Amino acid sequence: MDLAKEMGKRYVIGGALLPGFAKYKSRHEQISASDYVFKKSQGRFIDPLIEKYRRVGFHVPDENHVFENYFPDDNSLGHSALVVKDLLRTN
Repeated sequence: MDLAKEMGKRYVIGGALLPGFAKYKSRHEQISASDYVFKKSQGRFIDPLIEKYRRVGFHVPDENHVFENYFPDDNSLGHSALVVKDLLRTN
């Protein structure tokens, strides 16, 4: 993020696998990846990586930023989300 600021960039964008998606789906309910990305429990995102990104100021803008067949990964069932951080926002 420091490098992006030095370069005068406004946003940092990253790709995040959904490491808890397969486990959640097998134990709880059938749910789409986009619904899973935004699902919270006790104010925290249920996916550990999405929650980790949230704690450092990233967010998934909307369901159009959730993708299937992104990368072969059993834990995410191949799904991912783009996370975005606006470097001009203070929170």
